[in-house]
Amino acid sequence: MTDISLTTTRTIAAPAEQLYTAWITPESMARFFCNCDGAAAAGVTSDARVGGTFFIPMPTPGGIVDHAGEYLELKPHEKIVFTWNSRHVNEGTTVTLTFKPVEGGTEITLTHVKFSDEGTRDGHVKGWTAILDAFEASQVAQPAA
Repeated sequence: MTDISLTTTRTIAAPAEQLYTAWITPESMARFFCNCDGAAAAGVTSDARVGGTFFIPMPTPGGIVDHAGEYLELKPHEKIVFTWNSRHVNEGTTVTLTFKPVEGGTEITLTHVKFSDEGTRDGHVKGWTAILDAFEASQVAQPAA
């Protein structure tokens, strides 16, 4: 494994409880787990429990790219840790999301670790940015839970 990683942080104008729940609910996940062109996923599944899995068939210009993983840690409204598997990453990458209430909303920090090389990491910077953009748009439009 390598120590090549990425971290991105943003503040979203919604409560942590809403954002945490949206990240692990299949219907919500289908709205924001999109490719860099904004095409949403269909057929998303999520069994949000430690040891449970998720599946995201993400559309791309070259066809569907399956993304899947296992939930490793779920701390309600605070933290989600999961594996991230696709044909674009080496086995063993993990993603950690933290949700921190701040004035005006919630600060989300996403850290994805164990990339095989910088090019793969850089591609995921673009992908996670598109996903977080879509996530923010879908959540700001939602009423508070």
